[in-house]
Amino acid sequence: MLSRLNTDANIKDNKKMSDYIMNNIEFFKQQAKNFYKDYKTKFINENGYYDYKPNYFKDIYELLYDWEIDENNFSLMKEQHIIAQLVGYKNWSNLINSGDAKLEIAKSLLEHRNDSINGFPFIESWIDYERKNLKNFDDESKLNIFKLIFLNDKQY
Repeated sequence: MLSRLNTDANIKDNKKMSDYIMNNIEFFKQQAKNFYKDYKTKFINENGYYDYKPNYFKDIYELLYDWEIDENNFSLMKEQHIIAQLVGYKNWSNLINSGDAKLEIAKSLLEHRNDSINGFPFIESWIDYERKNLKNFDDESKLNIFKLIFLNDKQY
């Protein structure tokens, strides 16, 4: 009986973890869709240049410029790729196939992308810190350090 209860508890824990990972993946899918919706607000202004009326990504101009996006040839798939690269991944597939700790960090990075730490962009600060200091740390430890140092979460 005890082993049956243990198995049921493991199934529930795995289900919670699976739901948690899916929620993070759904978050990234929704962010890509939101960026694409903002892109589709494109219109030509009185000076003959593209302009936008973004609802979600108020930094759309910077993103389009920084990522050298061809405003005449843009798709949701390209946006997914940009979302992944924005948070330090090579591509969309690498992002959505990451473990839960990495997805949680990536989600926070995207949510705080316009923040800065000591005058440096939030995302670049974390990526640089991780590269220099956390090479031999597992993902859970990186998440805890990220929360403590970058999100000032005092429960760790």
